[in-house]
Amino acid sequence: MEEEFKRVKQAAKFQYDVFLSYSERDHLQAQTVHEKLEGAGATVFMAPKALSAGDDFAENIRKSLVGSQELWVIVSPSSLNSEWVTTEWGAAWVLEKRTIPILFRCDIPQLPERLRRFHCIDAGEVDDFIKRKFTTR
Repeated sequence: MEEEFKRVKQAAKFQYDVFLSYSERDHLQAQTVHEKLEGAGATVFMAPKALSAGDDFAENIRKSLVGSQELWVIVSPSSLNSEWVTTEWGAAWVLEKRTIPILFRCDIPQLPERLRRFHCIDAGEVDDFIKRKFTTR
């Protein structure tokens, strides 16, 4: 009971449950993950959905990452070469955010050392992971 209280209290101070980081080339995969998360009741920051014309892109990304409980990063050949994705998961590491790497068309040996340290899930396991994580609320 005490652990549940701590979890609820911790979650209450975040605007988003999940900050979804991905390369624009993987937007269809990211959209799928976003829809599944929201369908499970999670609040999700996904830049194209949260930002409007004229917004300070970098500042909104920074604030949203700080205001998110976790970072989920879709790791693909494209995202491994994306400066923004690297910046986002690097910032999450500094902020001590729980980071969930989702492997999409890539394998663990391709990951930078810092991402390899996290338990990864395969893109095909996302449905089950979301169900386990968000249906116990």
